[in-house]
Amino acid sequence: MNTELLQVTQRVPQTKAKKLRRQGYVPGVLYGPNNTTVPVIFDKKSVENFVQRKGEGAVFDVSLNGEIHPVKILEVQRDPVSREIIHLDLINIETEKKIHARVPLRFEGKDIVEKRGYILQHQKDTVVVEGLAKNIPPYILVPLHKLQKANNIRVQDLEISEEISILDAPNELIAASLKPTMRAEAEEEDAAKLPVPERESEKNDTADGE
Repeated sequence: MNTELLQVTQRVPQTKAKKLRRQGYVPGVLYGPNNTTVPVIFDKKSVENFVQRKGEGAVFDVSLNGEIHPVKILEVQRDPVSREIIHLDLINIETEKKIHARVPLRFEGKDIVEKRGYILQHQKDTVVVEGLAKNIPPYILVPLHKLQKANNIRVQDLEISEEISILDAPNELIAASLKPTMRAEAEEEDAAKLPVPERESEKNDTADGE
């Protein structure tokens, strides 16, 4: 687990969230043991940069009232238009106890796949892992350059450390490379399965025969 600290400040619960955002803060909640909750605020620029660098699946330390708490991100709420963080929930974790965390996938080598003339399709952006908090990675690398022709990468193909395990089904598809012709054929097959609408002339013939 990275030792870099994210500074948080306890906030007055009655303070309106909109007012805090106008002042340059992001409101949030720190969930602790025994269902305790502490309303907090984050400096907007600091938390945006921190989450961007660490990823939403990161496990890290926060400093609150002079105490250090190991946490992971429970939920990130973003503005639907600007995609800026508008609310952030953290949960306190035990460092020597295995936890479940959703870890983002980082795709590398997309340009290599496209240079080969293939179209890249990816089905998953995250996986759920189990392990000690200190061993949870901020992301898992997906090496797309390993894709060959109509090949694919599944959960079981991901390379991870021995300290963690992935809980998603091993055969779940993560990414696949397709030739443009193969994609067109697949779309044609899907279109062929759709019901053919009745033509107007056929409707008239039926009506005349009644």
